This record gives sequence, C-alpha cells and structure tokens, in this order.
Amino acid sequence: MVTNPKIEIALPEDFDNEGEYLEWVRDTRSEDLNADQKNRECGLEDTQFAAGFQWPDEDFQWRTENQIPVLTFNRVPSLLRHRLAARSRSSVGPRITPKSVGGKFDTVARLREGLIRTIEQQSDIATLDARVSQNQLISGIGNYSVNVEFTDSDVFDQDITISAPIDPFAVIWDKLSVDPTGR
Repeated sequence: MVTNPKIEIALPEDFDNEGEYLEWVRDTRSEDLNADQKNRECGLEDTQFAAGFQWPDEDFQWRTENQIPVLTFNRVPSLLRHRLAARSRSSVGPRITPKSVGGKFDTVARLREGLIRTIEQQSDIATLDARVSQNQLISGIGNYSVNVEFTDSDVFDQDITISAPIDPFAVIWDKLSVDPTGR
C-alpha cells in the first residue's frame, strides 16, 4: 500500500498556523484572478468568436426558435493563418552579443547562444511559438514556461525546456507584477 506522507514545510514567519497561511494563499489567488477578470472575459469572448460563435446569444436563440438559418461566414481562421505564417517566416532565433568586445567574451556569447538554440530545438519551439502566437492573436493572452528538471535521480545534471499551456487562461498573473514579462 502506497501512502502520501505529509511533507513538513516551515511556514513563513508572518503566519501562526497552516490554516492562516492557506487562507492568505486563497485570498491572494482570488485577488490576482479578479484583477485580470475583464481581460479574461474579453479573451474568452474573442476565443468563442474565432471558433465561429459570432451571433449575439439572444439573436441566435430567437433565430433558432423560429427556425431561421443562423449563417456564419467565419473569416477569422484564414486571417489567423495569414498572420501566423508571416510571424513564422520572421522567426530568426536568439542573437547574443557581449557587452565588452574581446575574444573571451565573444566565445562565451557564442556558447550561450548555442545552448539557447539547443534548448529551443529540444523543446520544439516552432510548434510552441505557433500555439502561443495563435492564443495571443485570438484572445490577447499567451504564456511560455521555462522548466528546469533533473535528468536522473542520481546525478545533478539538469534539463532546461520551454513549454506552453494549451489553455491560455490556465496561467494566473500576479496583480502586483510591474515587469512586462510578468517575472
């Protein structure tokens, strides 16, 4: 029989007990969601429009009840393909230049550029970028994630990969974040 033992983690100093800390976490998450609620609602509405649901609900219902055709000529997918194709053609990858000119600094810059290209290649960045770009074009929301994981349990080597959630609304942004990248 396998059980999941409770792992003891030290509470932050500001909290007296676990319940108080969990309540703070839930409140903070709720505040972060509420701060971005209007953007999420508009993004969801835009996503439904792009999927072909382009009639207002009351008009759609009235036409359906009266057996009147509800035609939709959805031009969004062709416009999306056009913009995504233009973006994929302009993708050139990373270009790292050192702050100081010199042989040692140029070598380090080339090494780091090669590492980034390898990470992108192993993560299939072209597919991820297409998905994130499509989400950005449709709903205005797109997210990447950088993952660092140990390669094996008995060594300290780590793999760095880039991923993206399938659902752009799965990421909750910190309402106090001021950096454009969200970090």
